[in-house]
Amino acid sequence: MHLERAEAPIAEDLVPIYEEPKIAAGDTISISIFELLAPGERTSQQIKVGGGGLITLPILGQLRVAGMTRPEIELEIKSQLRAEQVLEDADVQVQLLDSPGMRFSILGQVPRSGAYPIPTPDYRLLNALADAGGTPPELHELYVIRGGAAKELEPTSAPAHEPAHQHKHHSTSSNREALHLVTAQPRKQSPQAMKGSASEPLTLHEHGESSTTQPGPARVISIDVEELMNGVPSQNIIIRPLDLIYVSHGAMGNYYMAGNVARPGAYETHGHGPTLKQAIASAGGFGPLAWPSRVQIVRRLNNDEEQTIQVNLDAIFAGTEADVLLKPNDLVNVGTSAFAPFLSVARNAFRLSYGFGFVYDRNFADGDTAQAREQVKARRLQEAQTRGLPIR
Repeated sequence: MHLERAEAPIAEDLVPIYEEPKIAAGDTISISIFELLAPGERTSQQIKVGGGGLITLPILGQLRVAGMTRPEIELEIKSQLRAEQVLEDADVQVQLLDSPGMRFSILGQVPRSGAYPIPTPDYRLLNALADAGGTPPELHELYVIRGGAAKELEPTSAPAHEPAHQHKHHSTSSNREALHLVTAQPRKQSPQAMKGSASEPLTLHEHGESSTTQPGPARVISIDVEELMNGVPSQNIIIRPLDLIYVSHGAMGNYYMAGNVARPGAYETHGHGPTLKQAIASAGGFGPLAWPSRVQIVRRLNNDEEQTIQVNLDAIFAGTEADVLLKPNDLVNVGTSAFAPFLSVARNAFRLSYGFGFVYDRNFADGDTAQAREQVKARRLQEAQTRGLPIR
């Protein structure tokens, strides 16, 4: 079923964004510092960022890293080690091992639905579908649900009388609370003193002002699967973090054929279809009294309302009008006319006379001419050879 809010891809959906991701709570990072604890040795540690955006390192204690990129964390750790007179020019390496925020999800009519990591900035929709096992051949449309861009709100300054290292909450108009982190200046302490105050987190960067963000509305991007598989570049969009790819199963249910068709009754539909012409074919074609220009589709809109659509199947079969896509619970009624019985009798009489004529032509009339007699003789000769009879 087509989603009403769906929109076509735009140019920005095709452009990769090459930038370092920001570390968030729940991410797993690896931090390696050369000669932090012993000469000539690296101190390596895999750390999962806590809910408050904090990690704990030897000597430095707790550090707040949420909202920073990997190079920024390296520079800040170097700065802190230099300020604490631990290492003048530390060799620090930070790697992002796993990030729930750098994943996309895919569900629906795919063999392997679930959440997948985004390995590269130019990871595209066809790559995602291949990782999920592909799509069924009858699929016509799929959707990418993408979170809206964050909107900057008015910046707020930290009051001078509050301690700079405390957490402060600002309420927005939507009654949501955004965590506002204010960072203090580094304090000159010895490593031993730092161990004693490990419960008080060190801060990594300084903000005179801060601003909160509010997410915009989510976008629903409609993808034409046929164009995508045929290599149309505009449909092979870039997959962004937290995208949800929905491979629709399509509408499922029954439609009903009534009136002058060969096999009236209920028929199952799933996916995108059938069209009205396909429905007529599934029902065995028209009945003897059918009047194709008088076809009605009764479509239920809600529990207590329905719509009647008058359809001219003569024009649809002639190609002058577009075919109609049926929906679940549609009732197709093929009507008739007062002239239909007379036309039916005339058709049957013509078929009867044509049948007798065909039998005569097949067995007798084709021997009335010299050329026809030669054809009959050749055919009988071929039949005799096939059966092994003597040739006369």
